[in-house]
Amino acid sequence: MLAGEQDRLEKERQFRDLEVSYKQLYFLLERLNSYNTQATLVTGFAFTAFSADALQALPYEDSPIRAYLFCFFCSLAMAAAIAAVVLSSYLMARSERLAMNSSVEMAVAATRLRTSIVIVLYTISLVGLFGAACFLVFATCGGEEAHCNGVGWMVVGVFVSFIAICTACICRVAQDFDQAAEVSARVGSECRDVLLESDAAAGPSSGSSSRDAPRLAPR
Repeated sequence: MLAGEQDRLEKERQFRDLEVSYKQLYFLLERLNSYNTQATLVTGFAFTAFSADALQALPYEDSPIRAYLFCFFCSLAMAAAIAAVVLSSYLMARSERLAMNSSVEMAVAATRLRTSIVIVLYTISLVGLFGAACFLVFATCGGEEAHCNGVGWMVVGVFVSFIAICTACICRVAQDFDQAAEVSARVGSECRDVLLESDAAAGPSSGSSSRDAPRLAPR
């Protein structure tokens, strides 16, 4: 009977571990799908900015550096976003196939290892999109157009301001989550210590009470 109980507990533990692995794989696949969707949007924006009408309006003779920088950032955003879409799609397909045919734990480990590449490519595409948006107004301005250059600097200022605000918000949110994790760990350790102390206090008393209990005299 003891062997059967141990076998049942082992099967329950394996089932819980497998369920946790499936949840981890689902979370990673959803994360990759989110990066895939966002990179697709970045590709559309870069393709729109890199259209034939925009290329014809660039001042190649008056301001060639601005035109080259605009084209460079547009191509960087488009190439990195397309690479992120392709890599995330391939990674999702291979991880699902590995989970169904071989091992869920290995699929989780392989997906977690390669997700950072998708994140890097998506970040590069955002940098390219930011650069293209900043140089879009500058690229269409002539060398002596002060008002157009002022509008370009205003666009850059708005982008930089919102990036600073978003960075500050992300740092604040990260601090809040870190504090919540510390409080949760501290409360968990305190509860565990209280349970251990109560068990330790209850042990001798229960033993002594059992020893001090009156015994029935045999008839």
